[in-house]
Amino acid sequence: QFQKEIKNKSLISKQVGKNPTIHIWDAEKLEAISILKGHHTAGISCVDFSGDGKFLLSVGLDNFHMIVLWDWKRGEKLAITR
Repeated sequence: QFQKEIKNKSLISKQVGKNPTIHIWDAEKLEAISILKGHHTAGISCVDFSGDGKFLLSVGLDNFHMIVLWDWKRGEKLAITR
């Protein structure tokens, strides 16, 4: 399952299922520029860029609806909460 969102000329795709990933794509070249993984376990319900485009927030489909704040350009998790 994929969801597209256009901000800063980038697209976001997310997955539902075990060990899902988030891909950030260059909207013009249609190439993956970042892949985020390892923190959601049962799928990802929603994603969005911060207003300045520097960060990405994702919400999991697990029982606790884990929220992860990412530095998506570096592929690093900055914070996690539920």
